[in-house]
Amino acid sequence: MSNLDDLSIDVALEVEKDDPKIAIDFLLDNINLSKSRLKDTMNKGAVWLVRGEERQRLRRAMTDLKLGDQVEIYYDHHYLSAKGHQARLLDDKEHYCVWFKPAGMLVDGIDWGDHQAFYRQLDLALKGRESFYLQELVTEEAGLIILAHNRKTAARLNDLLEQGKFVAQLRLEIAGEMEDVAGFEEDCQLKVLKNIGIRNIQRSKLLVSQHHLETDTLRAWLKRAGHPVVGEEDVQEIDEAIYIPEIKLNLSQLEFPCPLTGEPQTYSAY
Repeated sequence: MSNLDDLSIDVALEVEKDDPKIAIDFLLDNINLSKSRLKDTMNKGAVWLVRGEERQRLRRAMTDLKLGDQVEIYYDHHYLSAKGHQARLLDDKEHYCVWFKPAGMLVDGIDWGDHQAFYRQLDLALKGRESFYLQELVTEEAGLIILAHNRKTAARLNDLLEQGKFVAQLRLEIAGEMEDVAGFEEDCQLKVLKNIGIRNIQRSKLLVSQHHLETDTLRAWLKRAGHPVVGEEDVQEIDEAIYIPEIKLNLSQLEFPCPLTGEPQTYSAY
């Protein structure tokens, strides 16, 4: 194994008068990595360009730099070489599509890269197709994600959501033994599937049916009731941590009428 495989770089460099003004040349002059490794690091979103008030990922090797620019490099071989979670396409209807996001899959990425992030993977897979998301994505949760590819379809899907035409099923594992599921939102149904005991640790598996795609209210209610979703205690601000927690919550099924034809659609991912 190369010593570079255990190397970690976290540095910000300012472009000075005598520095090369092409991104890859500047990096080669300042960072002890090969050209191929630097290009891979750029492509995976771990190099940043700060120009004035703007900060964005620097991916193109031939980008022109200006005097006073700052280039930030976050290199961790193990993180950049890890395949990580992969988004999975369930169906592409041209005007909208349905994907599955695993628990613990980053949404936007972190300073150290975005190659494992949901948005980046979809951007590459969809080749820049315009996309409108119906729901807020949460890193630690698993579940089905629906997105539209034009404003008309997005508006129609949002109308169907507001009219209560969506049925979303969530499968959860919570701390403690839960028997009384009353007291949550009127338009949601909670059902205890199983109470399980593992080495004196009690847990319950729940099935929740609701007409919207949000999960934060349900998670907060369970936490107040003393039955947080398993893994909830490990969830903090994602920030720059390379370790990302996962919780036992999966938006596992979606039912809704097709916004184009009105035909019923059902998608599942367990």
